Amino acid sequence: MKKEEVKAINDYIKQLSEDEKRNIKNISISAYASPDGATDYIAKTLKSAKTEADVVTTSTPEDWEGFKNAIDKSDIQDKDLILRVLSLYSDPDVREKEIKNLSSVYKVLANEILPGLRRSTITVNGELIGKSDDELKAANPSELTREEVLHLGTLYEGDPAKQKEVYAAGANTYSDDYRMVNNEGVAAYEQGDKSAAKAKFEAAEKLKTAPEVENNLGVIALSEGDLNTAKEYFGKAAGAGDALNENLGIVAICEGDYDKAETYFGSSTSTNAALVKILNGKYDAALSNLNANTDETGLKYYLKAIAYAHKDDKSAALENLSKATKLESKWKDYAKKDMEFNKYFSDSNFKSIVE
Repeated sequence: MKKEEVKAINDYIKQLSEDEKRNIKNISISAYASPDGATDYIAKTLKSAKTEADVVTTSTPEDWEGFKNAIDKSDIQDKDLILRVLSLYSDPDVREKEIKNLSSVYKVLANEILPGLRRSTITVNGELIGKSDDELKAANPSELTREEVLHLGTLYEGDPAKQKEVYAAGANTYSDDYRMVNNEGVAAYEQGDKSAAKAKFEAAEKLKTAPEVENNLGVIALSEGDLNTAKEYFGKAAGAGDALNENLGIVAICEGDYDKAETYFGSSTSTNAALVKILNGKYDAALSNLNANTDETGLKYYLKAIAYAHKDDKSAALENLSKATKLESKWKDYAKKDMEFNKYFSDSNFKSIVE
């Protein structure tokens, strides 16, 4: 009980019980022979620390392999005979009984061999309690852990300026973490600053060639109209998940391969996925897709207007066109020249929407 390992366990349990941000998840005791001694010790330690924890015990009746190795390395005169005799018994319980019988004859077994085999492995599993969202927001990002910074950034979804501030602080503290720089680039992109986003993505790539970084660089190339470079980046972005398939679908649209694009989009409810269904003449499927899309954008309603126009549902087409132009006035000028609505060009209701 005076071993340093035992003292370390005692100190660790005490630390966990006194730390408000940590607790004991559980304690496991795996013992050769009886785990009672270790269990009693842990129970006393927990009581002393004024804390509680689930204690799980498992035991192995004998350590036959350990016993054989210890005997073999010893200088016992009849060790070969001992091993041959004990090898006659395959039942662990019977063999353990015979070992005890031998111990009464060979005192060296009881005094030197068996004590070293009667051992327990005690594992105390501590659990760190993370900061709450409010605590993270109130903290200085430069004083947070990597994962805390990354989580804090997600708390400001919809506020790219704040996200950029958080990730910039994280990148300053953890300059070797490509995720901070990459996320800073995403925030810049959402702010409409593609030049700054590109610079951040390129900086992130120098730290690590990660799938999400390659995918983001592909998005930049695509926005610049450089389809070939975009395809190269996307080709290196395997593992980027649904975002990659979405972008590959866009590339396929640009190349005029609408069937391939629809395959890439799969079950996506994005406006691009709906667009390719319209291009493939699947208007009901496109509408189903758009109805499942929760984004309130002018493009969504503009595409719904096109789908309804193809279905000769004038009322629904103009209703959705009106919603699109109210959300984003740019669709007025676009619709005036869009041949998807050519049959409505002289309609007074259509004119009132686009004028």
